[in-house]
Amino acid sequence: MWQPTGRPLATLDIECYRDYFLVMFSRIIKGQKVKYKGFEKYWDQPLDSRSIVTVLKQFTMVTFNGNGYDMCMLMYALTGVSNKQLKAASDHIIQGNLRNWQFEQQYNVVVHPLVDHIDLMEVAPGQASLKIYGGRLHSRLMQDLPYHHDDFIFADVEPGFPLSSSVRRKNTYEYCGNDHATTQDLYHGLEEKLHIREVMSQQYGLDLRSKSDAQIAEAVIKTEIERRTGKRVWKPDDSTRNMAFHYQVPDFVSFQTPDMQKVLRVVRDTLFVVENGKIPMPKSLESLQITMGDSRYQLGIGGLHSTESQVSHHADDDNDLEEDDVRSYYPSIIIELGLFPKHLGPVFLEVYEPIYDERQVSSGTKKETFKIILNGSFGKFGSGYSILFAPELMIQTTITGQLCLLMLIEALEEEGIPVVSANTDGVVTRCPKYLRKTKDRILAEWQKKTGFVMESAPYKSIYSRDVNNYIAIKADGTAKRKGAYAKPGLSKNPTVNICNEAAVAFLTKGTPIEETIEWCQDVREFVSIKKVDGGGVQGGESLVDDWVRRDERHWVRQAWIDAGESDIWLENKKVKLVTKRPPPVAVQVDPKYLGKAVRFYYSTNSPGPIRRAKTGAIVGDSTGSLALMTLPEHLPLDIDYDWYIAKTKRILREVAYDLRQI
Repeated sequence: MWQPTGRPLATLDIECYRDYFLVMFSRIIKGQKVKYKGFEKYWDQPLDSRSIVTVLKQFTMVTFNGNGYDMCMLMYALTGVSNKQLKAASDHIIQGNLRNWQFEQQYNVVVHPLVDHIDLMEVAPGQASLKIYGGRLHSRLMQDLPYHHDDFIFADVEPGFPLSSSVRRKNTYEYCGNDHATTQDLYHGLEEKLHIREVMSQQYGLDLRSKSDAQIAEAVIKTEIERRTGKRVWKPDDSTRNMAFHYQVPDFVSFQTPDMQKVLRVVRDTLFVVENGKIPMPKSLESLQITMGDSRYQLGIGGLHSTESQVSHHADDDNDLEEDDVRSYYPSIIIELGLFPKHLGPVFLEVYEPIYDERQVSSGTKKETFKIILNGSFGKFGSGYSILFAPELMIQTTITGQLCLLMLIEALEEEGIPVVSANTDGVVTRCPKYLRKTKDRILAEWQKKTGFVMESAPYKSIYSRDVNNYIAIKADGTAKRKGAYAKPGLSKNPTVNICNEAAVAFLTKGTPIEETIEWCQDVREFVSIKKVDGGGVQGGESLVDDWVRRDERHWVRQAWIDAGESDIWLENKKVKLVTKRPPPVAVQVDPKYLGKAVRFYYSTNSPGPIRRAKTGAIVGDSTGSLALMTLPEHLPLDIDYDWYIAKTKRILREVAYDLRQI
């Protein structure tokens, strides 16, 4: 039974080289500057194991990938092994993909019970690196490992100089400290998720703090089934990883038109084949063309989607634009059809159904905990190594969901109500107002027939690049942004968000594009973050535009202003004044290594595009950029506002806004 310790929090991170080993801690105190303390091991400097153990007893450790790396390495280091042995173990984990339980067996170490530990890696969405998460959270400094992992840290020490004077050692120490700052940024960004996990851990008596949503669902359902049955739950046998089956059509699924009846026959006759725990899309469904009204639809393993592109729709005096979604769609299908993994039996539903019912009447944190279990468990139906693995159950759920939506679309289109978009759990209609009662009747009949519950939201307009990327203007004038136009966060890299903001402000309020962009003083709105395999470099020839307006008639070099020259000097013409802005000057800039995660903005002083260090290939969308690995306190003076304005206009074009109206 898990119990909270009530200990204060501290981050832990480890750096390991052939001749240097560093264990670093930092206390997590919100609103305070990160202060860190490191314990080093090199040559004649032993590791202060006693002090490290004292810290471990006093604090709850917070790491990023601590379960997979830091805890294994820390416990091994505490046994007193050499730097050479530590580096070999580190390589074994990283390059040999050694799991923690395998490491414990092979190196005869155990993560001691005194360590209370939270690993943020699975909690954070999107499966990104710590550096990428730092970029998404706008951490001040994005920094890559300063030296190759096979280098020697004391390679810069000359004979007669003390090891403590090593520049490499100091740089590595500071780099680890910056990782602590990034880890703390991530911790604070995940506080709501971690609070929910703390509540669930106490509720179920399990330590769920380091688990993903799907892992939580698996652990909770497994524990509850074992509690009810008194028997251990095991994953299904390996035969389920390679199998074939047909979809079973529920009694309430039927169609009116010959074309859709044919679609149903194709789905019924399709053989789904599981290969090594994965379900590829059958070709018979992949090639299936479904057309109703003016829209086309595509079936998929995950869900239905329409195939519109670069289109906009609007409500007006004669038509309502509305989105209708099914509440808790896939969990509702599981309950409605009474689905359960065969190897677990009906007891699965005895656990699952009360959680579903409680979520419908809950709110706040409690509602979110039930949502995690319901949606996370469905995700594990397709995981070949999970105790919930049930590929036929996953297909039964997703195909039923798609066919039911197609039933609704067919009924609407047959009555002359256009469906302009559909995706996974809902549809968007542009309903003539004189058919409002007809639509309400169709929705009511569909809900009665299927047992599902619809939730509706009116729109003023919807501007779509495609079904997954759109800007919808709600009835209250606010915007719903999906895909490329969504606000950046822990699951999405920032990509010149100011352009999306400018497009939304223009569509919702009519705010001029230039006003949103040029008045913004937050540099974070202008940056983009990219992962660069092999690392990125930037440098070479640069076009430097060093001229700024002095007044309505004259231009002057920015360098003179930066040097603090006064207006009197300018009046005496000791600084050259020109009446026409000169073109940028080409200068040479030494290439600079940036790292595997790069942050940049678009600049009038770009030193050329960012390139891949190994191949020289240009990193996508980096032409005209300038790396910004450290966030400045003030907005850079060389922001290329024209680029951002042009990008915003491209966004408006791709969502089918007629720029001739501007």
